[in-house]
Amino acid sequence: MKILVINWQDLKNPLSGGAEVHLHQFFSYFVYKGHSVTLLCSSFRGAEREDVQDGIRIIRRGHRQFFNFLVPFYLKQLLSTEDFDIIVEDVNKIPFFTRYFTKKPIVVITHHFFGRVIFQETNPLFGLYVYLSERLFYKLYRGLPIITVSESTREELVKNGMPEASISVVYNAVDVDFFKPGEKSALPFVLYLGRLKRYKRIDLFLKTVKIFREKYYSGHLRVEIVGDGDAKKELEKLVVELGLGDLVKFTGFVSEEEKARKLREAWLIVNTSPKEGWGIVVMEAQASGTPAIVFNSPGLREAVRHGETGFIVPFGEVENIAVLMRKLVEDRDLRERLSSNARMWAEKFRIDQLRKEFYETFLKQVSLR
Repeated sequence: MKILVINWQDLKNPLSGGAEVHLHQFFSYFVYKGHSVTLLCSSFRGAEREDVQDGIRIIRRGHRQFFNFLVPFYLKQLLSTEDFDIIVEDVNKIPFFTRYFTKKPIVVITHHFFGRVIFQETNPLFGLYVYLSERLFYKLYRGLPIITVSESTREELVKNGMPEASISVVYNAVDVDFFKPGEKSALPFVLYLGRLKRYKRIDLFLKTVKIFREKYYSGHLRVEIVGDGDAKKELEKLVVELGLGDLVKFTGFVSEEEKARKLREAWLIVNTSPKEGWGIVVMEAQASGTPAIVFNSPGLREAVRHGETGFIVPFGEVENIAVLMRKLVEDRDLRERLSSNARMWAEKFRIDQLRKEFYETFLKQVSLR
């Protein structure tokens, strides 16, 4: 098959996240199986217009902020010179509505939807735009085959009127040969890793760190926020306001190799997001033998096994997280037990196994059309 995938960004984009990791992990397997895969995505500063990564041909066009409005134009351009067998729309919150601009068969990939959480991320006007776009998705995408990454997202789709028979679940995978346990940091190392977005509530992570240091731990500590995004300046300001300027380090965007090293070194990872499709970074951490503490949020609650590979805490209970951080830092036996369990749990989501499952599911969805 000759496949065209449309997504907001590619893996090299500094704002890339789990959706881009997912795309490259799975569609590079299609290339391995002999198919042709082209990714149409937005560009970014310093990016080449065309590239090849993991065997996937990448076409970058337009600014990310306006990419969805320009997709019909770029799609028409591509289809005027190339014949694709199938279009894959990788829906990452805002859909592209490609079914109204082409008669080609379409398969949809979804990760998670904002819902009302979007109003924590942006201004009311843009928030309303995203919210209504999602509502339109539930109405206008009925009948199309959908592959999603978690039961949480499947349940949300069905709740909003999508036919259950059209939805398949294939979990996100983790490269357990790349992300693996190693030597831990000499100092207790608490890590947040991911895009710096308001809706991910990293402010709650910082408030947890403040409580932890003031009430539960007076020793030397290493705290890092790894990643980049438009909430960085706000978070840097909050660090100063909370009196954490001497403790919290912002690393910015790092390479995959550096990311893997930090996940190996960390004693624990904390994710305070109210909503995720699955929580791929949390799974990568567990593959690295690093226990995770997360809120009881869609997606994340599926990625962590409470009391076995980490802990799941009711949303907003930062004091509870601080107490659990103390237990993990002070109790080496507990930390090592969770670390061992976390690695075994991650092994169940091996990339080689789930690539095959996704591939077979995709072919089945195409054949049903």
